Amino acid sequence: MYVFSVSYIFVEVFPPVFTTKPEPMTLYVGKQASIQCVVTGSTPLSVVWQKDNVSISSGENYRASVDKNRYTLEIVKLQVADQGTYICKASNIVGTDMCCTELSVIDKPSFVKTLTPMTVAVGNPLRLDVLFSGTPPLTIKWFKDSKEILSSSQCAIQKDNTSSLLELFFTKTSDSGEYSCEICNDVGSEFCQAAFLFYKFIFLKYALASKIHQETRENNGINTSRSRKRLRCLFQMPSYRHASV
Repeated sequence: MYVFSVSYIFVEVFPPVFTTKPEPMTLYVGKQASIQCVVTGSTPLSVVWQKDNVSISSGENYRASVDKNRYTLEIVKLQVADQGTYICKASNIVGTDMCCTELSVIDKPSFVKTLTPMTVAVGNPLRLDVLFSGTPPLTIKWFKDSKEILSSSQCAIQKDNTSSLLELFFTKTSDSGEYSCEICNDVGSEFCQAAFLFYKFIFLKYALASKIHQETRENNGINTSRSRKRLRCLFQMPSYRHASV
């Protein structure tokens, strides 16, 4: 007679569960970011990181590491493109769990198009425009000779998140000076400036040419003479030294 015995070993397997989840972060361009989470569950665990639902591989700017059950994604040097939703997904043979967080990256303002020195005749309108980049909210201000310019009956200021325009409706010689634009946000500020000269012609003298030009033409066999007078005038423009930064 044969007697068989069978023994069973029951092993309880637990699905992954995130016990610590990362908080949303707002950081500056050029800084380092560290996203951490803690997950429990039966091994072996498969843990992957994603940004905006696209898997992240460890490389030059991304470094993924694990210490026991703490998982970390490090972004070495932040760029604006690193802003987005980061997801950590853990799975084993009995289940899957995930957590996510938002990373916002603030960029310092900088000019894409600056002011250019210019000489303009008085009485004409003038439009000064600049283009810039930077993380909103942005504060934009215009100055003439370090004094802030505000919209009035003589000028108008328009602005949005990427550009600004200063328009002078009717220029005068007294409008000559250094004009500057400043943009700033929570990270820092940037400004550009240029000199603008508004002129009018200054007549020094005029004289009637002493020589009268005679023109003789033959018209249908008949000689005709015509006098032509020449008016000569001299003028000068005021000098102004241009400067720009």
